Amino acid sequence: KKAGIKTPDQKAAVPAGYNVEFINPFITAIKIAISVQANTPLTGVKPFVKDKPYNVDIGIASIISLSSEQFNGTIALCFPTAVFLEIYGNMFDEHPTEITRETEDAASELLNIIFGLAKAKLNNEKGYTIQKAIPTVLTGEKLKIGNTNVGMTVVLPFETKAGQFFVEVMFDKVGIS
Repeated sequence: KKAGIKTPDQKAAVPAGYNVEFINPFITAIKIAISVQANTPLTGVKPFVKDKPYNVDIGIASIISLSSEQFNGTIALCFPTAVFLEIYGNMFDEHPTEITRETEDAASELLNIIFGLAKAKLNNEKGYTIQKAIPTVLTGEKLKIGNTNVGMTVVLPFETKAGQFFVEVMFDKVGIS
């Protein structure tokens, strides 16, 4: 069976790459969190389905589980170090030269904002039942976000003055009635 998202009123899964009803709240939430909360202008780059691993320079990633009656999965907010530090600087008017415990908290908070905004829209307006969750932050040189899920991964890339960052929305399990 194809991986995807089962909308509450459907009997079968819709491939996640085609379910803009589900993906758009995440795109909107990312734009709000980064442009408003982090005071960093950004533009979206065309989303794509990740069908194989690709090389990107990730210095920090914040990851949160998605759990609902319709599906399970994860969201990963991924930044190259320089891009993250620029966004952090815009957010707090401080300019660290490396990722620290304090800056890690900002990555977690940005994902919390994104998750909260998207979850509210999907649950309140679309009938999903996405549960609360707490993000985990990973740091290190050249982190890789693997394809360990059995479903689909949609990559949402964004461009800032400092460079690109991206969000991966991964779907592990599709709820089929």
